[in-house]
Amino acid sequence: MQSPTVKINSAKGPFILAIDIGTSAVKILLFDQTGRGVKGLNWRKAFEIRTSADGASEADPNGLLDIVCEGIDRALAAAGDLAGDIIAVACCTFASNIMGVDQKGKPLTPVFTYADTRAETEVERLRAEFDESAVHDRTGCHFHSSYLPARFRWLSRIQSNLFRRVDRWLSIGEYMALKFFGEASASYSLASWSGLLDRHRLVWDAPLLEKLPVDMGQLAPLIDYNSPKSGLSRKFASRW
Repeated sequence: MQSPTVKINSAKGPFILAIDIGTSAVKILLFDQTGRGVKGLNWRKAFEIRTSADGASEADPNGLLDIVCEGIDRALAAAGDLAGDIIAVACCTFASNIMGVDQKGKPLTPVFTYADTRAETEVERLRAEFDESAVHDRTGCHFHSSYLPARFRWLSRIQSNLFRRVDRWLSIGEYMALKFFGEASASYSLASWSGLLDRHRLVWDAPLLEKLPVDMGQLAPLIDYNSPKSGLSRKFASRW
């Protein structure tokens, strides 16, 4: 079922700007106070997930950031006077992805998506080392190549020098928050896709982290998904 829409001259503010970062395209939409999409104020741009025969599934983080910024530019320009009545921005991204950044927030790795299967070799090793039933009870996830325990083990093994240079591990949404606001946090919802969230206590799972090549300080602080952010960095505040 398609969402209801309204012509721009009949739209009622205030408005919400919505950003959807999927695995095939970035979409920008404007919604009015009744939840109707404003006709003519939707934008879409496809991007490439790089795949290969060995199971790779990667995206360029700065390429994605550029597309999102372009979409916001175009949406605000198309909105004209209505842009002043935008009171909030909502954003969602494809889940279960990870990338590494250095101390200055510069990407050191691509975005590894949930479809990347190259960590499969680590899954059986994890099953031999841990009680998978207990891990599943805590995290809600079995060991799988899509989740972070296997991916961290795999990356530390095949790219050890690069792995040691990573200061923080972020999802693409957290990376964009870092760029836009100067700080990043992970929602409990997104973290539930990581295989590393203790779902009973809503903290990163310490028993797993003790035996993984990352520590808790390299992961983003956990927050509720609807905790708002405000205060764009100077670069983006002046742009928008």
